[in-house]
Amino acid sequence: CGIYDDILDLKWVYKFVFQAIVAITILVDLSLVSSNISLLGIDLGSKLGPFILFIFIVGTINSINLMDGLDGLVSGYSLQKVLILVGLSIMNGDYFINILLISLLGSILGFLRYNSNPASIFLGDTGSLALGFFLVYTTLRITKTLFVDLSSFDLTFAVIFLSLPILDTLKVMYFRMFWEKSPFLPDKTH
Repeated sequence: CGIYDDILDLKWVYKFVFQAIVAITILVDLSLVSSNISLLGIDLGSKLGPFILFIFIVGTINSINLMDGLDGLVSGYSLQKVLILVGLSIMNGDYFINILLISLLGSILGFLRYNSNPASIFLGDTGSLALGFFLVYTTLRITKTLFVDLSSFDLTFAVIFLSLPILDTLKVMYFRMFWEKSPFLPDKTH
């Protein structure tokens, strides 16, 4: 999806369909399709909870993509989050996630050298959507196994941990609408 969008400019509807498929795949993989989901101690239930989690997954992937306006911003942010997730996954003992995160860490470090100001290469949608997916998936998987509660899946850690791009996107969209501009056009106000 990201490669296609970088080369041929994919419409937002097709990106959303792709991201919806990815979100449903994450929900199925983590067995959260019919789970009780809670957020900040509030039980969202088994109907509303997965829907909120679906919105969180798609929204976070998009917010990380939208943050990609400044040199090194998304790759630097992702590097910080991946370092924390590596520590949590080592504590957790999930070897698949350990290998995935360490590989991602090496990729980001190698890329960041050329993506820092002044950048000579850029993430584009290919990189920012991929980083968004990996950050969301690994955070949710670590949350599920590290903060175990058999009665429900608590989304609080994931929301707080990945709140910066979401809050940034909401702030930027608010000010764009306040200045009577389209909230979906790219700019450098992040």
